Amino acid sequence: TPEAAAIWSFEGQVFDLITLQPVRQAQLVFKVRGNPQDWAVKTDARGRFKTILPPLANGGYELTITQSDYLEGYIDEMSPPLREAELDERRMLAGAAVRNAVWIGRPKASTKRDIFLIPKVIPADAR
Repeated sequence: TPEAAAIWSFEGQVFDLITLQPVRQAQLVFKVRGNPQDWAVKTDARGRFKTILPPLANGGYELTITQSDYLEGYIDEMSPPLREAELDERRMLAGAAVRNAVWIGRPKASTKRDIFLIPKVIPADAR
């Protein structure tokens, strides 16, 4: 429909990189460089989020995420999925550079991406 083509829909789930547990009440803010307006959404109790934004003619949205127990920045889902990585591999990623891709929508389809936050404190006994 014409209305569906006039929006970008983004959804996914936010996880703790180490424990792989969902992160609730994380605030996701979608921004366009040079534009003072931004769009915010919070994750629910299962770490899920969904938002609908105006499409952009050029480029995509930059995303920032804040949650008091986690560092700024995040890691986008990778291939193979981070949920399949061993704990030691995830610990190594926690100290690596944060990887953030621009969010670009698709007409008539939702863009789905899972996100992993790095905890401020990584327990020695995390499993």
